[in-house]
Amino acid sequence: MMKCPYCNKEIPKEIFANSTKDMLYDEITKDIHSIASLCRKTGIKRSSAIYYLNQLILEDKIFYEKLSNLQGKPSLIRVKDLGGFA
Repeated sequence: MMKCPYCNKEIPKEIFANSTKDMLYDEITKDIHSIASLCRKTGIKRSSAIYYLNQLILEDKIFYEKLSNLQGKPSLIRVKDLGGFA
């Protein structure tokens, strides 16, 4: 629990985590991203973005597609669709 500095109300920390995860998911639904482009676009640190992306993978909402023919083997992050892949 956190205290609001202005009104001294107790605020659960889960509210902030869910909003960050939802913000990442919304950005991924708009376009295909790599981790680097997603961090640049949203302004979230890479370590935090990876944590929330792993949670979205466990919820079966997104998936990684690794490209094998490029240098560094980047991964693209896409949204899973109910009828197949997006």
